[in-house]
Amino acid sequence: MNCEPLNSPTLFWPKSRCRDSDVYQAARRVISDKHGEMPRVASNDLDMAEFFKAGPDTILYYPVFANSVGWWGELLGGGARVCDQLKISPECRLMAITGTQESPFAKATADRPAPKNQNLLFAAEIFPTPGFFKKLASVGATISDMLATESGTALALFSSKNQSKFQNFIESTGNFYLGCVGGY
Repeated sequence: MNCEPLNSPTLFWPKSRCRDSDVYQAARRVISDKHGEMPRVASNDLDMAEFFKAGPDTILYYPVFANSVGWWGELLGGGARVCDQLKISPECRLMAITGTQESPFAKATADRPAPKNQNLLFAAEIFPTPGFFKKLASVGATISDMLATESGTALALFSSKNQSKFQNFIESTGNFYLGCVGGY
């Protein structure tokens, strides 16, 4: 996608999903109500890194449908973070994604705590063993999503309130910590 500088909100809507559907229309209406203008629409050829490079002040709304896995995988290395989520229907939520320099969660690092009572989304590559999942609860983290890899590991998205505690746990179990991809 060739991205010119953007100032308006943008809705990512996959080409495989019908644009005449009630969910699509509701998503556009919710974004319009929030921003006072109709969103631009981007489709499957969206390059998130280029998108935020061209429009760093823009918010990208990304639909996550029930029983879909791996939506967050596009954020890894894309310089983006989830900053909000909006419920459109029982089958669909919109993730509001910003460039890292604009996100209120960009400042949440190991030496600076996240905003109080906010869950952050952390990605890690793990070896999925029963012992790992049992110990995970002791650090106050839950699994939000997982993607299997060809090497037998899993890329997993976790929700937790304490980045340093979570990162220390991941590294102590011999797994690879990929970083924070957002918050809600």
